Amino acid sequence: MLKLEFLIFKQNKMKKIGISLIVLLFTTSSFAQNIGKYLESQKHVMKKEKKEMVKDVLELTEDQSKVFWPIYDEYMNELKPFNNILVNTITEYMDKYETMTNADADRLYKNYMVVDESWLKLKKKYYKKMHKVLPAIKVVRYFQLENRLRIMILGDLTIDLPMVGDNDGE
Repeated sequence: MLKLEFLIFKQNKMKKIGISLIVLLFTTSSFAQNIGKYLESQKHVMKKEKKEMVKDVLELTEDQSKVFWPIYDEYMNELKPFNNILVNTITEYMDKYETMTNADADRLYKNYMVVDESWLKLKKKYYKKMHKVLPAIKVVRYFQLENRLRIMILGDLTIDLPMVGDNDGE
């Protein structure tokens, strides 16, 4: 039970980071100017917290840790460009939602789909890599945590975004 309570504590801590991001960004004059700065300043905190959560959830042996963490780091590095596209897409959406054209909406959603498709391809690739060196249960637990964190962070980032078309578009 302690492990579950600790995980909930860690998830709440990550959620607070996401909520503070939303509060900061939506209470300032320019979302686009502030999202990059804030994310950059919080990146090391979120990265460290996430790594601690992964460590706590997986409970890897010393031998498993030696093979898992290099794969994890490789996976995180491959995700970076797609996470950047996602942040840029959300930033551009916030900048343009009041003047959004059909062409803008189409392009931005296609960017989002590229991120989703790329993330799925990477998950498949890294599931195979991790499964070669870890039991399936540990690999599945890892990706369950990844999925939960992604849903939580995306939810926090997008819950207050206005719906496209609220401006009557083109």
